[in-house]
Amino acid sequence: MLRWILLSVYVVLLSSLIPQCALAQKVASYDFTHETLRERSRPPLPSPPPPAMSGAVLVGPLHSPPVPAGSVRGVCGGTLGDPPLAVSISLDRDSYTVGDEFLFTLRLDALHPTWIPIRVSIADVEPSDPSRSYKWRPMYINMELSTADKQEAGMRLLTLYGSSDTPRSEIALKRGEWVEMRGKARMEWGDPRQGSPSYVTAVPRQGPRQFSAIARETRQGSFWYDVTTKQEDQLCDFPAEESRVGPPAYFMLSPKASPR
Repeated sequence: MLRWILLSVYVVLLSSLIPQCALAQKVASYDFTHETLRERSRPPLPSPPPPAMSGAVLVGPLHSPPVPAGSVRGVCGGTLGDPPLAVSISLDRDSYTVGDEFLFTLRLDALHPTWIPIRVSIADVEPSDPSRSYKWRPMYINMELSTADKQEAGMRLLTLYGSSDTPRSEIALKRGEWVEMRGKARMEWGDPRQGSPSYVTAVPRQGPRQFSAIARETRQGSFWYDVTTKQEDQLCDFPAEESRVGPPAYFMLSPKASPR
């Protein structure tokens, strides 16, 4: 009897785990290591200066380009407390010299249904029809570095673009689905001794240092290109978001060899 009870409990537990396991599914892989950036064929014109005040009289342009219904100009406020993505990173080696090129692999897991852009240039989301206005949304993925004594640094790994007006520039993810992205970058960043903010740790110069690395995705709002005015506005039509992060990757970073 006890054996049957234990078997029943095991079956119930197993059945409760099956849906979660089934959801964890890799749906796509993208290799950006050899992608090159393309210039936009129709770059926006500079925005007009804001109206100047002269007493009670406004001097300057009074009209801005129209934006899509339901959209608001400006930068969105606040950040989602329950982000739709979690991002983890792995590196191709466990030791580098300052300035080395390195390869990275990202895993983007959908915690909630969402979509992600998959183009590396805004030019890739421009409509082929030059008479069409369009909306596009960027996504940024940064690598954040820290040392044992909590000094920090960071670098941009990817900027990706997508548009609902451009087929195959985005991919939709269901909860539990994930995609893999590969790319390359260079192991260097701004140095506080050369004008970067003081909280940024300096690149090693006296000996190797251990760093931990995490990857984080951010995005906020979208951009609207108006073909009539040939100007572009940032829209507050999506809330800001910062992904959850996975376990860190560790590596040693050594200074460049001194020239002889």
